[in-house]
Amino acid sequence: YYIISDIHLGDGSMTDIFVAKDRHLLRFLDKVDAEGATLIVAGDAIDFSQSWSLTPILRAHGKVLGAFSRLAAKGRMTYVIGNHDFDLRLYDELLNLPVVGEVQIGDDILVRHGYEYDPVIGPDIGRSELRTRVHHGIERFFGIWLRLPLQHFYNLPNRLAFWLFHKAALLAFA
Repeated sequence: YYIISDIHLGDGSMTDIFVAKDRHLLRFLDKVDAEGATLIVAGDAIDFSQSWSLTPILRAHGKVLGAFSRLAAKGRMTYVIGNHDFDLRLYDELLNLPVVGEVQIGDDILVRHGYEYDPVIGPDIGRSELRTRVHHGIERFFGIWLRLPLQHFYNLPNRLAFWLFHKAALLAFA
């Protein structure tokens, strides 16, 4: 088994944090397939908070979604719903993805996305805290990404800056 989560495939615009990274994920998916392994996507591979519909996400990341579908057709992929891909259930037949709330592997392993334990972001954006709904609404309306650009600069100074920014935002909205 391989378990991945929080890829956040978006619409291919500047708010899409996964833009230009598809080839890395496709290599990984080829490895999963070649090994005959099973892939569990533990939520948020598709980010409907970044796009109004599935069409731009398909245009931007069609090869990745196709690879997911091929694994699913072989019975070797399961998609655990997350809080950013709550609309996925509308498209699971189109994408040929089995979408579930959790996966039990044997007696000892339970795979969930984890949003269930997050007090700020609920099971979907409509049931999240007001500050979260406002934040996502602003990002969608203006087509901008209101987060620090950590996707290319994952280092200690940026992690610290993100933590400080997050704490400041919490105080501002408290």
